[in-house]
Amino acid sequence: MQIKFRTKDQLALDYLRYLFNATPEQPIRLTLANDFGRMAVGLYKFSEKPDDRPDDSMTATLVLPRHQITYAARTRYIYFTEVDIKRLNMILDALFNIDLDTFYLQGIQAGIPKRDIIEAFIISRRLVSADYADTLNKRTYRSSLTAIRRKADIILRKARYHFSQIEPPPLKK
Repeated sequence: MQIKFRTKDQLALDYLRYLFNATPEQPIRLTLANDFGRMAVGLYKFSEKPDDRPDDSMTATLVLPRHQITYAARTRYIYFTEVDIKRLNMILDALFNIDLDTFYLQGIQAGIPKRDIIEAFIISRRLVSADYADTLNKRTYRSSLTAIRRKADIILRKARYHFSQIEPPPLKK
């Protein structure tokens, strides 16, 4: 039971793959043990004719879990409406932000520099290629490092914005 889902950007697609421990070559197997998986299963629709929307580089193939909720989908074509895709992208973005905020706060409390926290988040969530640490070719290493820094800048701006909105607790004397 496969269904197509178009993410809003590459970062969201990489994070989605991280959530379900999927490699770029394979479809993403949803589970009901994951919040995003439960929400996606709750939003799919079915039809008698196939979904004819074209795929692109931001389109992921999701595999629904076998469950009594998805039983009706076995014999029909399944899809997400455009509104549901937007909802799922918002949910994915919210899950990413919660994960980033938690990771960032734990790093700050541990006294780790902000840039190192963000780079650790990127590497731990596999938001760049896995051969980053094991590469031998200098050009590949530099391009991987550049990709990490680009994503680190994006995520660091997002983290700064999030924490600029939070007022620190008043200091007690």
